[in-house]
Amino acid sequence: MNSVFCTCCENVFNYKREIYALKKGKFSRDRKMTMGDLTNYTIINNGKTTALEADEFILEKYGDWEMTMSKQNISQQRMFLDPQIFKDMNYDSLIEIYTQNESTLNKFKGYYVCGGDSTIVELPNHVMTRNEWNVPDDSLNYTNPTRARASGFYDLKNEFMLDSVIDEINIGERELVFQNIENVSHVIDFEKTISIYDRGYPSIELFLAITEKKGKFIVRLKDTDYKKVRNNMKKNDEWVKIPLDKIKTNKIKNPEIRKKAEKKHYLKARIVNITLPNGKVETLITNPPKKIANKDELNELYAERWKIETNFDVLKNKLDIENFSGIKRIIIEQDFYSQIFMHNLLNEYKMQINKNNKNKKEEESNYKEYKVNVNILAGKLKGFLLKILYTDDLDEKRKINEYILRTAEKHMQLVKKKNPHQEQENTGKINTPQI
Repeated sequence: MNSVFCTCCENVFNYKREIYALKKGKFSRDRKMTMGDLTNYTIINNGKTTALEADEFILEKYGDWEMTMSKQNISQQRMFLDPQIFKDMNYDSLIEIYTQNESTLNKFKGYYVCGGDSTIVELPNHVMTRNEWNVPDDSLNYTNPTRARASGFYDLKNEFMLDSVIDEINIGERELVFQNIENVSHVIDFEKTISIYDRGYPSIELFLAITEKKGKFIVRLKDTDYKKVRNNMKKNDEWVKIPLDKIKTNKIKNPEIRKKAEKKHYLKARIVNITLPNGKVETLITNPPKKIANKDELNELYAERWKIETNFDVLKNKLDIENFSGIKRIIIEQDFYSQIFMHNLLNEYKMQINKNNKNKKEEESNYKEYKVNVNILAGKLKGFLLKILYTDDLDEKRKINEYILRTAEKHMQLVKKKNPHQEQENTGKINTPQI
């Protein structure tokens, strides 16, 4: 297996190195720790102290038991590394994967099925962190938690995080998802994308932003959303016209979208009422016609949205994305985006393992399926990633990759599937299933 993510990682170091140096000359080739070293060091962060990780990193790369590097030196070097390097490595890798595998990636009637959602990220509770992330001080003891908001755009069928943004806690999830949509449109064909959102996202601005890019959306509505329009519906699956009056258009923050909305008299959308097994009604607003997704298919597609919540669980509890190695914003952003890169690298390996285990799928039923043990795969990948990146011996790379894949395949788990609608109405969130 020749990892696309590892190849793109190496290409960035070789051809784009100076773009990400925030001060010229800070990453010259004669330095003890190069930009490539510093980037790799950040990616394989295992949640240990910086000093301990540095010693293990140097030993792994140079095989020198005497050579050391101080925690202060590494921290100073990282202040000159633009976090954008991890985002660009991720984008470059995803573009290549989605271009090379366009015909074999999982889709729904030719459409990528994606989910947009946000999560709260716990930050170090330090005065510098609070100042840089605009977290208000409730008292001298900082009783108000130090937190940020992260927004992700996730391929629900292929399990890649197509885009992620971390920002201040006072930035709303709707505002961040517009950044996700813009970034994702440069990675995949947004015209062939159905994106799914929960009850916190309905807005005229979101619907217009997606339709301007010729994309499709499925959004769950709250009971109070567009109530007048819904009360006039004659059927449970009906195209409606939502008036675009000044009250609605004035709420649109994007000036270009607002200008276009002011020229329209209404937004045409499809509203669908779906009765769940517990007797309660779930209402979706969408724009694909019935020939693309009928009522039952819309219900099934929306039910897949829980996978992005599972993905956030992997990031927090398997890759320790909240275990930041510093208190400054630039370090936190480096840690965050490097672990998004690591997550997608992990998924690239999962995708290969699933291809190698097609025979096991014959044993799957509607209630059970084989899953990769994420803990084991992540542990092996982090443990051997430096060897993969630093060896020039292609045969050695192949042997390491085969060992990682073989070990993960050996420990695949047969797990029960969960009902994605379980307790959905009671909690507002779908229960997180086994990974």
